[in-house]
Amino acid sequence: MAPKTSLRPKARPILGETSENLANQNLQKHVKKALEQAQNQGVKNPDVTLAGLGPKPRPGDTRQSTQNAAEIREIVTRISAQSGQPDWAINIGRFASRFAAEKMLLRTALSEMATLQGTQRKIIIQRSGYDANFVGLTREGADLACRKLQARSINCLMIGPG
Repeated sequence: MAPKTSLRPKARPILGETSENLANQNLQKHVKKALEQAQNQGVKNPDVTLAGLGPKPRPGDTRQSTQNAAEIREIVTRISAQSGQPDWAINIGRFASRFAAEKMLLRTALSEMATLQGTQRKIIIQRSGYDANFVGLTREGADLACRKLQARSINCLMIGPG
């Protein structure tokens, strides 16, 4: 009744005999050979010949020269109510607390995401409460947004520039 298989784990191979170690040794031989060839050809910095083997720079790499960085810079702006431009806005109500106004702004923005895309949510503090506004619309955009919101039984008032 001798067991046919052993419960002992198999012995690990000796480090010098694995195929992975042989591949590493071959790679090291090739690198040494390439470095020797580069030095024999008169290349002062042999790392230049191996530069193509390293990782490629990312598109938004910040380590670029200052000349390239100046050319690549892009200015991104947001529509602001203080910009002085004639922007239209819509008011979706006056609320007793800031929390209620923010909640309504978020709920409305999620329900009409396509219409209100690119607008800024703004809460204006009044004596009688908090006004919930979407700022940065064109006249046509404000009109369309108000019509869609009124179809959903949400009060909406257009606010013109100035």
